[in-house]
Amino acid sequence: MRNKEWWPWMGRAITGIFSVMLAVSLYFALTSENLLLQAESTTWLTLVGLAVLASLGVMLLTDNRVRRQLIWLIKNSGWWGIGVSAAIVILVQVSLVSATHPAIGFDAGMVHRALLHPTDVDVRGYFSQNYNNIPLVLLQHMLGQWLHSNSWLTMDWLTLIAVDSAALINLLTARLLGKQYIRTLWFIQALGLLIFPMIIVPYTDTWVLPAVASGLLGTAMLLSKNRPWWLRILGAVVTGVATVAAGILKPSAIIPMVAIVALAAASGLRYFKWRKLMIGAGLALILATSSSLTYVGLQGAVKQQHFLAVNPALKIPAIHFINMGMSGRDGSYNPDDALKMAELPAKKDKIAYSQKMIKKRLKERGIGGYATFLVRKQGYNMEAGSFGWLGEGTFMHVGQPDRGWRWIYQTLLYPTGANTKLFFFVSQLVWIGMLSVTLCGWQRRDFWANALRLALIGAWLFLLIFEGGRSRYMIQFLPAMLLLTTITWEQAVQVITRALINIGFKQEKGAVIQQ
Repeated sequence: MRNKEWWPWMGRAITGIFSVMLAVSLYFALTSENLLLQAESTTWLTLVGLAVLASLGVMLLTDNRVRRQLIWLIKNSGWWGIGVSAAIVILVQVSLVSATHPAIGFDAGMVHRALLHPTDVDVRGYFSQNYNNIPLVLLQHMLGQWLHSNSWLTMDWLTLIAVDSAALINLLTARLLGKQYIRTLWFIQALGLLIFPMIIVPYTDTWVLPAVASGLLGTAMLLSKNRPWWLRILGAVVTGVATVAAGILKPSAIIPMVAIVALAAASGLRYFKWRKLMIGAGLALILATSSSLTYVGLQGAVKQQHFLAVNPALKIPAIHFINMGMSGRDGSYNPDDALKMAELPAKKDKIAYSQKMIKKRLKERGIGGYATFLVRKQGYNMEAGSFGWLGEGTFMHVGQPDRGWRWIYQTLLYPTGANTKLFFFVSQLVWIGMLSVTLCGWQRRDFWANALRLALIGAWLFLLIFEGGRSRYMIQFLPAMLLLTTITWEQAVQVITRALINIGFKQEKGAVIQQ
């Protein structure tokens, strides 16, 4: 390991694998049905929205006075500019929650039902099998008791707080990575929050975000150089507590923190100095201790809870989700496999059935077919900027959109709304822009760029192996992706600008137009 030539090679490998997987994702995003606006779904709001988008596109891609003034405003607005944009985001979010807060279906609906009717037979049966969702129920029950309300509106307000808290924590992480990133990350997150309706879906995807963002903040504190010793110690504690808390709520959410710490450990192998070795061992001990204590405490609370009477013996084994991740066209939720888990009471029978189906599906596809399936699944995992909005069975229980000011939100987001296509279209354009920028930032290969890339590679591999098939599962990894987009922004802009100049769409600075 004293031969340090392996480290640049590892960085190139991480960047290469990441770029290939992201390129597949971008291809599927560009060919997504979300970009299709059919004549029968076109309304006056659609036409107005398209006109605004076209004007913005021309303004941002060409050299004009409005674009120059906008860039100047963003660069020189200071904290008041961030404050104004924050006020706009909060106004939109509060209006959205007030106008909608519908009853959500799928698993989120069962979680809410457990708050109201914890002794129902089907509730007990669901959580006996889906044991992993009990921590969310207990957390929502605790907060509901404190607030004296378990309504959908209350849970949506809490979801909004969770999402926005994660965004603020992410800004602290950006500050540790470099204060020059704060403004860029803020405006990227502000744009994303404006078109993120998942704040009305109180489920693990959104509720785990503060823990994930805190874990990333902890790793940034832990790995800080030339900073006070107490900050690194605090970082070890925060990383341990946040990672375990994220894992209790949603096991896959620990992937970013594990990937970053693992790469940091590999980086440390390049240097064998006793002082650094002792510091690293001490921080690792603090990290392990905080993780262990948090795990014992939280797991003990789950096992000793009396709110839900469940039978842990009926818990669905992890191999079931691997089997389901190999089913169908995209490896998403399979109702037949789920029903079989309910019909087979013994754990060994559930495992045996899943193993049999895995072998059967591998044999049917063959090596080439399974490789093609994985490429296609990677695309489905990252395709939609709407993050699977309305994609689950019985996504929400609503009627026709109301009249009045609530109409604008409900017609864009309700399954019965006439303008849902416009929401899908706008969110898809933003998503494509984010993927494009992240992909074009490949020239940056320092530790944090590669650590965040490795975190996302780990997330994608998990979704390729386990149940996936829709971009809703990527919500938990957004803090890492937003940070990566931010720190590679400058390199990406240079690559994109050069490409626009080469194709003649943009004029190079200082060039003189020949008359």
